[in-house]
Amino acid sequence: LSLKLGERGKAKEYLNEIYQVKNGEVEPSFLKNLLLLCIELEDKQGSIFFFKKVFENSFPYGLDSVQKNEFNDYMSMFMKNQWYEFVHEVYRTLLVAHPNEDEYKRRLIVVSVKTNRIKEARDLAAKVA
Repeated sequence: LSLKLGERGKAKEYLNEIYQVKNGEVEPSFLKNLLLLCIELEDKQGSIFFFKKVFENSFPYGLDSVQKNEFNDYMSMFMKNQWYEFVHEVYRTLLVAHPNEDEYKRRLIVVSVKTNRIKEARDLAAKVA
């Protein structure tokens, strides 16, 4: 009801309470809704927590193509909120796990520039070319 009324903050609180009551035993779609609300409301701590919950069984080695797209969408939302350090950490982890994946290199280049890691960005750019 809070979502329909546009009370996103209240909706997040209620969904978080349900998550707590159920000891985290909720459907993946429930977690994704909580993650999206946290990102939208710029709740960095909550966003990181639910991001890790959504991908806990597949990050960094088991992302299928659908999960990879969702994953990158969430990372783009984190970037929009300027949470660059966390995004850098995530893409650095993915690149270590998948060193030949150019997509992760390109994304890490972008976030490296945003975090003033210019040397790292240059080194990665040389490897992508």
